Formats: sequence, C-alpha cells, structure tokens
Amino acid sequence: MSNQIEKFEKQAFSQNNEYNNDRNSDESDVDIDELMDELDNDEEIQQIMSRQREARLQQISDHLKNVSKKTSEDENFGNLETIEDESKLIKLTSSSTKPVIIHFQLPHFKKCQYMDKQLSKLARKYLNTKFIRANVEDCPFLVDKLEIKVLPFVVGYINGLERTRIIGFSKLGSDPNSFDSSALERYLLSERMIKSNTSGLLKSTRGTSGHDSDSSLDL
Repeated sequence: MSNQIEKFEKQAFSQNNEYNNDRNSDESDVDIDELMDELDNDEEIQQIMSRQREARLQQISDHLKNVSKKTSEDENFGNLETIEDESKLIKLTSSSTKPVIIHFQLPHFKKCQYMDKQLSKLARKYLNTKFIRANVEDCPFLVDKLEIKVLPFVVGYINGLERTRIIGFSKLGSDPNSFDSSALERYLLSERMIKSNTSGLLKSTRGTSGHDSDSSLDL
C-alpha cells in the first residue's frame, strides 16, 4: 500500500512540475512581449537610436568626402602604384607621412603577379597606406641595399623606418605557390602597416615579425 502511495505522489509531483514549467514559459513570453512594447514606445530609447543612426551616417559621409579629396589629390590613391624611378621611390619612402608598402618584383614572374593581385585588393580597402610596385631591374641600389635575393619581396615602412618584410610567400601559410588574401591582411594588420576600420578587430603585435626592431633605410 505504501508503495502505491509513493508512486502516486511522484506522479503528482511530476505533473505539477510540468504545469509550473509551462506556466513559467508562458509568463516569460508575456514578459518579453511586454518589454518589447515598452522599448518601442519609449521616446528616450528611440531618440538614442536616432542619434546613433545620424552619427553613423555622418561618419560615412565624412569618409566619402575624405576619399574624394584624396583621390583628386593623387590619381594613384587606392591603387597599387608602379614606380620606375628609383630616386623617386627612395624619396617617397623616406618622406611619406603614411605607411608605405613596396613590392619588389619582376612582371613576368607568376608569384609576383599573384602578390600584385592580393596587394591591389588591399590598396582599394586600406586607403591610409601607400601601396607601391617596383621592378627590381629598375632599382639596383635598393636591391643591393636590402639584399633582395628571393622574389616576391615585400617591405613595409612607417615614417621612413623599415617595419617588416615578407620574402616569397613566407609568413602567409604553408603553400609555397599561393596564399589566402586574408592571411596577408591579418599579417599587415598585426604589423600596423594597415589600420582596421573596426576598433579592436585585431590587436597590433610585434610577435609575428622576424624583425624585432625598426631599422632605418640608412640611405
């Protein structure tokens, strides 16, 4: 008899829990709906959202104006610029107020063509960095100075000081013939050669570079 009573109590307890759970779920749904209605009708919250939208639109407008201004000042703005004059290249590298990335290459070399393609994508995206392409045959002094022996050879400068270099496809993955453009983007972000438009997207670090200290062109 006691076993039957105990069994009945367990069943009743289980049914009661199911009822309470269903009831709590319904109440939760009602609370959420009411909360959403309150938010929709809250003038202060609507004003905050409106100000955020206006601020974002202004930010976009300012960015477009800045791009338009820089484009009118420099026809190579946002492009991978080709420089054939070595003296001009040296002067630009040492005097530029923005980061400069130089790809030393040979036009007929397939790996150099591939690197050009990836750098061109980044040039259109990161407008505060100068992207340059130079034929090694036009730059004998720099080839000797930088000890360029393997192509493609990419070197980055900030305020006239060497920040980083990529020899071949090293640092961009294990495939010797190609790499994902995102790998190059992440590396240049980490070296502060390009600056993300999203704050905190990727912390700058020196740990991934083979050069622990900046070195001058020393020309």
